[in-house]
Amino acid sequence: MIHPDELRPRLKAVLAFPVTPFTADGEVDLEAFRANLRDLADAGFKGVVVAGGTGELYSLTMEECRALYRAAVAEVGDRLTIIAGVGIGVRVAQELARDAEAAGCHGVLILPPSYGAAEQEGLYQYYRAVAEATALGVFPYARGLAIPTPGLLERLVRIPNVVAFKDGHGDLRLWQRLRERVGQGTGLVWLAGMGDDLIVPYFAAGAEGFTSSVANYDPGTALELWALVSTGRYDEADRLLRERGVYAAYDLRARSRGHEVSVVKAAMELVGRTAGPVRPPLLPLTAAEQEELAGIVPGATAARAPVAAATD
Repeated sequence: MIHPDELRPRLKAVLAFPVTPFTADGEVDLEAFRANLRDLADAGFKGVVVAGGTGELYSLTMEECRALYRAAVAEVGDRLTIIAGVGIGVRVAQELARDAEAAGCHGVLILPPSYGAAEQEGLYQYYRAVAEATALGVFPYARGLAIPTPGLLERLVRIPNVVAFKDGHGDLRLWQRLRERVGQGTGLVWLAGMGDDLIVPYFAAGAEGFTSSVANYDPGTALELWALVSTGRYDEADRLLRERGVYAAYDLRARSRGHEVSVVKAAMELVGRTAGPVRPPLLPLTAAEQEELAGIVPGATAARAPVAAATD
């Protein structure tokens, strides 16, 4: 186990968010998962988040999460910082955080609870309870209806093992207010988590790392983007986002709910990486969307028939 203080500098990077590959009948494909992690390590990434949003945490069983944690640590734990995604509900998230620690993971990403628009005090109690369940460094992820006020984040950073904050809202006004309230003396690492397409404005507003789903099918672009935004070369990063089809892919993702995962999995298949179908309630791309994506993704082969949604 690494100390939470050791985790902080490791998060100042581009963190890949690998998918959870499924077989045609909806089972977790651990061999494909291991192979994809090896590819990410070989490409030069320093850290991954296992069973995060892109990894379809919300559709996994607890045992499947445990299997993914163990597989990641066994396969690349000596090469990559392994962050375990946890969430759904407080008891489930607490147990998964303990499982992640036991498996040898290096940190925990706390996704919001599945319940809807909770009060700020309820969110604080949820994030605190999960943080206290493990000695690992943890970081809350704000997305959907989990919208932290500056006061909530100020309370969260007082929890000893809270080391970072990942924002998935895309509200840069709120982001600036959070940073102004919490300040820079806490050691909190600020992570852009809305998408690869928004890293330029986030880094211009103080982000120190970002999470990438593009890494699944175009790792070179994700790493080049990190090299550019981490050195303030925002115009070059913007050009790269356009030239490599990242903006276009995100436009396609925005057309249907759940396409943030469906597009990534389809793009992986187009470049020869095994991803398999999505699980319900997510839906696969249509044939027309699949053909469109083939014209966007660098290195894509001829468009294949869309992968059907898995039954579970």
